[in-house]
Amino acid sequence: MNVQLRPVTIANRGYLEDIEPGEPQRYWVHSNWYWHQQSLDNPNITFRMVHVASEEAPVGMVAYGPMYLDEALTRRVSGAYEITHLVLDVKYQRRGLGAIVCNAVLAALLELPDCQRVVVAVHPDNNASAAFFLSLSFAPTELRNYDQDLILEYRGQREA
Repeated sequence: MNVQLRPVTIANRGYLEDIEPGEPQRYWVHSNWYWHQQSLDNPNITFRMVHVASEEAPVGMVAYGPMYLDEALTRRVSGAYEITHLVLDVKYQRRGLGAIVCNAVLAALLELPDCQRVVVAVHPDNNASAAFFLSLSFAPTELRNYDQDLILEYRGQREA
């Protein structure tokens, strides 16, 4: 599957409202606009629209960057990076697209010279998201984030 992660532009930002994670996931993630705004306010946060070759409109989005201890994103955790938002429209879920996006983000983060770990926060009731990340070599930790979400850490192989 041909997948591209493209920046948000004036031409495509209207799609932020249209990408719907489905029930019940919508209640466990910040809004797409929230993470887009975070990327505008914090140059360390990367926000990308997920495009597939067969569709003109984006089918998802992903945000990632340094891990922070606080919701205001001011207390950075040295050497730690986080996938903060990964949403695919419900019509494109369970097709392997999420794994492609996650692996592309992991590759980019693990290339950073100071990256010692990559984590993702998952709402404790979001079993589908937890299962997804566990299938991609993330493992539970004892940590919680500022929202009391579970922190899963990537334990897979780093590319040589």
